[in-house]
Amino acid sequence: MRIVFDSNIFLKQKDGGISGYFINVSRELTKTNVKHFFFAFFSKNQKINKLKSKFNFIIISRSYGFQTVLEKINFFFEKLFFKFYKPSLIHQTYYCYTKKYKIPLITTIHDMIPELFHKKFYFEKDLIKNKKKAIYNSDHLICVSNNTKKDLLKLYNNLDEKKISVIYPGRGNYENFYQREIPKKIKFIKNLKYILFVGKRGSYKNFNFFLNSISNSKKITRDYKVICFGSNKFNNEEINNYTKNGFSKNSVIHISGNDYTLGCLYRYASLLANPSLYEGFGFPPIEAMSLNCPVISSSTGASKEILNNSVLYFNPESSNEIMFKCEDILYNEDLRIKLIDKGFKHSLNYSWKKC
Repeated sequence: MRIVFDSNIFLKQKDGGISGYFINVSRELTKTNVKHFFFAFFSKNQKINKLKSKFNFIIISRSYGFQTVLEKINFFFEKLFFKFYKPSLIHQTYYCYTKKYKIPLITTIHDMIPELFHKKFYFEKDLIKNKKKAIYNSDHLICVSNNTKKDLLKLYNNLDEKKISVIYPGRGNYENFYQREIPKKIKFIKNLKYILFVGKRGSYKNFNFFLNSISNSKKITRDYKVICFGSNKFNNEEINNYTKNGFSKNSVIHISGNDYTLGCLYRYASLLANPSLYEGFGFPPIEAMSLNCPVISSSTGASKEILNNSVLYFNPESSNEIMFKCEDILYNEDLRIKLIDKGFKHSLNYSWKKC
């Protein structure tokens, strides 16, 4: 068996859930001695360099408006590589393929958010069209949750259900985490009470609505900071919104960094907030629970399937509910301890070895 993972997501994503998914899959395949390679002539993703099984030549920080050109270059060299390597299976990492090779093709479907929310939010041009092609041209589809499979079959009702498998991803890789020192640049968090938010903040991620909601609590704005990890730094519009809602400039903090930095933020956070309007799986809550961080989450999408009864749920469109549920966790120590215990035990159900 020779598996090849293509370059698609690694040219689109410097870091994030989807690229992290494939990095972790590779680590597990390496342990089982399954022959596999990642091919990316051009890539924006730094983590791909850490993989043993990869053909990656040039890491770029930005595409400078030449994204389509770089994709075509990647595809050209990809074809040459496939002829040389002769894979028995291709696993595409993002939705780009119209089936060009006489080789079995697998696609992982992470969510159906663009199809469900395209009228409400902006998504990458041609994403839905390319995804549809990828779905119908794949020999097999992997869904990361039963909820994603349900959405997929509802939106593409002529699909053969037999060609769809549901395989849950694993939690974050934090082995030997507690034996390492906290990075200097974030040592201040050890003495800080804060709410953590991870990932992109706009669109269906619903961060601004969440922040506006907790700003109605004088206790929370007085006692707690908010830390956002990942994605871009705050723009002026975001900063103006935060200050308008009662947060000082120093009360909402942006931090970037690697997985270890994120692990430290989980470890010391008072809670992780997951206010997304919809998720196909959602990695941060599982990762947070594995490091004894209690979680408050929206009740939509796959959340209840994945998180079970180990978190406190809220309606992501109810400002009052968000505020009161946050106060419940932050000011009720018995509830916090209960959720931490439940969450840690539940996180053990998700491992990359099982995936």
